[in-house]
Amino acid sequence: MGLKRKLKRLKFKLRKAVFQFLPGVLHVGRRALTRAVLMHGRPWIEKAFSDNADGRLAFEREMLAQKLFKGRPWLMPMVERGPRKLAMPRFSEAQRLDVALPLMSESERLDAAQQAVHAAWEIFDQGYAHRDLHAKNLFWVQGQLIVTDLETLEAYPPESVPAFPESYDIVARGLPSPHSTAHMCYTSGHEFALQRTLQVPLARALETVQQTFKDRLRTESATFKTASDRHTLRAERIYGSFTLPHLSVGAEEVQRNSAGRLAKFGVTAEILRGKRLLDLGCFCGAMTFQAQEFQPAFSLGIEYDAAKVEVTRSIVRYTGVRNMEFRQGDVDLLEADKLGGDFDVVFCLAINRHVKDPARMYQLLGRVTGEVLFFEGNGGTDVEDALQQLRGAGFKSVDFLGMSDDDCLPSNNNRPLFVARRR
Repeated sequence: MGLKRKLKRLKFKLRKAVFQFLPGVLHVGRRALTRAVLMHGRPWIEKAFSDNADGRLAFEREMLAQKLFKGRPWLMPMVERGPRKLAMPRFSEAQRLDVALPLMSESERLDAAQQAVHAAWEIFDQGYAHRDLHAKNLFWVQGQLIVTDLETLEAYPPESVPAFPESYDIVARGLPSPHSTAHMCYTSGHEFALQRTLQVPLARALETVQQTFKDRLRTESATFKTASDRHTLRAERIYGSFTLPHLSVGAEEVQRNSAGRLAKFGVTAEILRGKRLLDLGCFCGAMTFQAQEFQPAFSLGIEYDAAKVEVTRSIVRYTGVRNMEFRQGDVDLLEADKLGGDFDVVFCLAINRHVKDPARMYQLLGRVTGEVLFFEGNGGTDVEDALQQLRGAGFKSVDFLGMSDDDCLPSNNNRPLFVARRR
């Protein structure tokens, strides 16, 4: 051991010897001194972070967590008490998760596991990992899990973000292990790891996060923008089905069966593999998602509603399928040269009667399509007019395939389908 390291360890031991016997001191660590204090007559814990690189970084991470996750029910609230000094409510030792476990029912353990994974997901969704999420860093307070010690918070490098179920807080991959935490994660074999202590398999713990996606999709599927107003969908279901790694929405849950829709069009791997795909008016992304089974090189979805775009982006982050991008945009205002070049394959599905200028939309389709367009009209679309418009936009061949059959409401299976090719 080098002299510098020996001196550093000696300094820490002296500091610990000085402070550990002072009144109210709970822990003397390399990064912070933790002690019990009273604020407004109530017990709190105060953390005074060391004036060294590790202490300053730990303080900055705790402050960042308070900014990023303010208002989350799982976040331990903190107040700043001075330079590198924070205070938080003090819960009883009996409320610490590892201590509370023997008195928790099976349903409470499941709830705690799902809350822990949901908190890990919200951290991940912002681009970070907790990196020390275990039973001793969690409190069970009247049915709510409280997360502490976010001083190990770390951002993922943008170029190597994993899927959430394969992320650091779940399987300890993708980031270095901090301090002496021994790659702590949900599935770790450590005695305080959550899967081991709570006895809840990862698949069960992930169910709440997956249900949150379905709830968001159902909410965003309720309405969409038309040329002059908003339309409310009668089915009151998630709009479209899809299957991605780690997340699926079944055909029985949705209004429109995306796999059936693709099959009706005759979309195959031969058409899409290695190609660039554009989905204009992609709604909540179901058709773009489902098309990933055919391995396009890149997919871009354009949707008017910003909230729909955000849920699609969140699904991309969760599943780790990185060759997709979703942007907010108005088809009536889109410029072909702003989309990043031609696309080999284009989807334009059930939007022609909801744009303000259909003629402009058809011309846009002619400019952005490199090989083949899969076009679906709305109910009431005139087949001959659509054929004429597509040919006028520069498509050399246009085939009418008949009417749609993918909607859970039979009355909605009245949308004409076309395949238009540039060559």
